[in-house]
Amino acid sequence: MRIATTTTAAIAFLGLMSSAATTGGAAAADAAASLKPLEFLVGRCWSGKFPDGKATDTHCFESVYGGRFIRDRHVVRSERPDYSGETMYWHDGSTGKVSYIYFNSDGGVSTGTFAEQGTRLQFGDETYTAPDGKVTKYRTVWDRKGSDGYVTITEQQKGDTWVEAWRVEFAKQPAGA
Repeated sequence: MRIATTTTAAIAFLGLMSSAATTGGAAAADAAASLKPLEFLVGRCWSGKFPDGKATDTHCFESVYGGRFIRDRHVVRSERPDYSGETMYWHDGSTGKVSYIYFNSDGGVSTGTFAEQGTRLQFGDETYTAPDGKVTKYRTVWDRKGSDGYVTITEQQKGDTWVEAWRVEFAKQPAGA
C-alpha cells in the first residue's frame, strides 16, 4: 500500500509540474494571485517549539518554477532522530484553489487545499496517508501575527469530533539562519 500511495502521489506531482511548465501567462497570473497569502513566508525560515518544549520545527519557504509554486521544507529536531518533510503549494486551475502535497521522511503523504480568511490561512481538508496505509484527517489554521510570526493550530479528527493535536508559534529567523 505504501508504494502504491507514494507512487500515485509522485505521478500526480510530476503531472502537475509538467502541466505548469507548459501553461501560459494567464495561468502564471492566477498562480501568483492565489499564492499571495503565502508571500510573507517566502525567502525566510520560521521556527517554533512544540508545547512540550522538547521539539523545534523549522520551515523554510521559497518560490520555485517562475513563481508558480511555493516550496516549504521543514525539519523537526528533538532528542529523537530528525523528522523532515517538503510541501509544494500551487494554484490548481481545475478547482481554482491553492492545493498542496506534502511528503515526509517517514514515508507519509498529505494532500489538501487552503483558503485565506483575513489574517488566517485555513487548511480544512488535509488527508494524511501513513506508510502503512492508515488515513488521518487534519485541519489546521495558520494565524499571522504581524510580519514576524504566525501561530499554527492543528486538529485531528477522531470519530465525529476534532481534537487539538498540536499548536506551534513560529517566529521569523534572521537571514542566513
